[in-house]
Amino acid sequence: MNTEQQTNAVHAKIKVTDLTGKHATLSWDSGSPFAIYNVYQYDYILKSWSLRTQVRVNTVELTDLTPAMFYKFKITVPGSDVLQESTVGETDFYTRPSASKMELSVSGATEVTLKWSTKHSPAYYELYRAEKNGKYEKIAKISGKKRTFTDIDVSPKTVYSYKIRGVVENRETKTKSRFSHPVTVKTTKTLKLPKVSGACKTYAYYDAVTDKTSPAYAVLNSGTYRGVTYKTTTDETTGIRMVGEYYCAALGTFYGTTKGTKYKVTLDTGKTFKIILCDTKSNRHTDKKHQYAKKNKDVVEFYVDRTKIPAGVNGNYNRLEPFHGKIQSIERLTEWDRAES
Repeated sequence: MNTEQQTNAVHAKIKVTDLTGKHATLSWDSGSPFAIYNVYQYDYILKSWSLRTQVRVNTVELTDLTPAMFYKFKITVPGSDVLQESTVGETDFYTRPSASKMELSVSGATEVTLKWSTKHSPAYYELYRAEKNGKYEKIAKISGKKRTFTDIDVSPKTVYSYKIRGVVENRETKTKSRFSHPVTVKTTKTLKLPKVSGACKTYAYYDAVTDKTSPAYAVLNSGTYRGVTYKTTTDETTGIRMVGEYYCAALGTFYGTTKGTKYKVTLDTGKTFKIILCDTKSNRHTDKKHQYAKKNKDVVEFYVDRTKIPAGVNGNYNRLEPFHGKIQSIERLTEWDRAES
């Protein structure tokens, strides 16, 4: 069918209003009334126009649309020849993305990790943050493929609120979702450091933990403790046992005794690494405050696979670049969605 513009109809701009994720209203001015208007939708797979509906007024409501989807519509009227039509106008737009559901994942003194879910991926997300009761400001533009974000530009003992929205766009139009419900968190304080530097970082063999009923054994060997099932592996680069991004380690009881607790360690070089508490140092081997081992002055003691320790460690992981430096801060991390590690 020839749908080129002929005569009578005025080529008009089609207005798009009441735009949501599943609905849009199109309206237009054809110059003079017509008995019927044809509403065509462009099929990007077939690369052709298909008749969606016919209306007798210069407005149409489009329903059952898909959120975050690009659509193109054309309005025509019958010409003098039944095989010809006159084009009133064309328009294209993105439907509004669905609002995301955002929640806290992990937080500490110097970082907050957020996660969210959405039914249809946008082109990108805009993340906004407010400090205390202040004004929201955009802090990040995040790929539409992402579902998590870690904010490291935070201060200890401070209240932050976050909200996120999705954005879809082409060269001429940009459509944004509603904001998610805000998520609020108060960052914690860093833990007190010992008088020693913590530069020495020793290790113990993980297979020396043989009590299969112990929490330490569960964390080190992909077991279950307090309802959490751990997926523990050995890092091929360092030889250290790991749960996700967390290195398995022991600390003095000053820093906590609950196995599976996670921490972030910041060094004076600016580098950071994260550890999961697999066991605690014996109090009789630590200082009076139980912050470090008296013999080697070590704060962190890693659990390693004895067959995969890199050459050059020589009893001290401070010799490896990722761990080289004095300990500047230690913070306990709170997992808000802890079910499986």
